[in-house]
Amino acid sequence: MNTSNWINLGILLLTALAVILAARQATHAKASAIDAKAHEVAALEASRKTAEANERAAAALEEANAIAGKSLPPTPFTLVQVGKSKWRVSNRSSAELYDVDVTCPAAPGEFGFYDHSEPPFGVFEAGRQVDFIQESSMATPGGLQARIVWRDDVGGQVREVFLSL
Repeated sequence: MNTSNWINLGILLLTALAVILAARQATHAKASAIDAKAHEVAALEASRKTAEANERAAAALEEANAIAGKSLPPTPFTLVQVGKSKWRVSNRSSAELYDVDVTCPAAPGEFGFYDHSEPPFGVFEAGRQVDFIQESSMATPGGLQARIVWRDDVGGQVREVFLSL
């Protein structure tokens, strides 16, 4: 066998080896493409299920909020700031309320009322507004709430609400 035959045999073997490696790479690429497609389908299914679960959770939350809104009677009072330290409590209902008391449990003595009629107010007419000053000091804690206590009827059940200042 002469040298050119050996060279041709070597080229043949290298070509065969290259064909085998290319075939293996093509097989691996095809398997990877199949795996990627399967993962894509699984991810889309998981995304669909997550979206459905989120829709069910939103519907359940909306229903719970509706139930909670129906079970809690609305407060007849509003509390708004009308000056730097001036606040106004209003009876926004269409009924008279009785034994209305406005306090600040976290800092007793914080409120000073303008009209010199200190609470508890015997009758708090529909639409009535009372202004008061929050007399803060360095010792006043933050995040204060006004506690409003009242009765819907004379001698009725005591109700209360806490409104943030």
